[in-house]
Amino acid sequence: NLNFRSDVLEIGGNLEWNLKGYKVGSRNNRFSPYLFAGLSIFKFDPEGLDNTGDSATMEWVRLQPLGTEGQGTTKYNDRKKYSLTQVSIPLGAGIQYNFSGNWTFGVEAGMRKTFTDYLDDVSTTYVEPNILAEAYGDLSVRMSNKTDIAYGPNKERGNATNKDWYMFAGLTLTYTIMPRKCYEF
Repeated sequence: NLNFRSDVLEIGGNLEWNLKGYKVGSRNNRFSPYLFAGLSIFKFDPEGLDNTGDSATMEWVRLQPLGTEGQGTTKYNDRKKYSLTQVSIPLGAGIQYNFSGNWTFGVEAGMRKTFTDYLDDVSTTYVEPNILAEAYGDLSVRMSNKTDIAYGPNKERGNATNKDWYMFAGLTLTYTIMPRKCYEF
């Protein structure tokens, strides 16, 4: 019963393991599939669509400040507001082709394992609407439960034991400054 969106800004580094011998600038070994893993820091900010009015008044609202699971309230003081900056572990694979001198073209896809369960602002349980209304207002109540069903407190809203993942896929164009041979496994 929730829709969300969240832009993700990520910076990090990866180690790359070429599965074939690969050497930039060589006429041989110009193509290689590869695997990668690394560490990154990412920033996100989930938003939900507040569609209480007609289609002309629908708007996207930031969810983290609304404490939709009771974060920051007196009754749920064990639930702290989640940080919008987190760490992830990139894991993925790709194919690269050295097409001219130090220039390489590639295609890759990678999953990011995160240590947060709030990419979508959903992790634990519903809380009493009156607690949300008192702490954050009616918008928090609307965004925490977008159905006509009144879920009681402690009814599961998400699964906190499974952390969120996200994925990137894309094309790469690389210029190698200091070419070296990559060894094969």
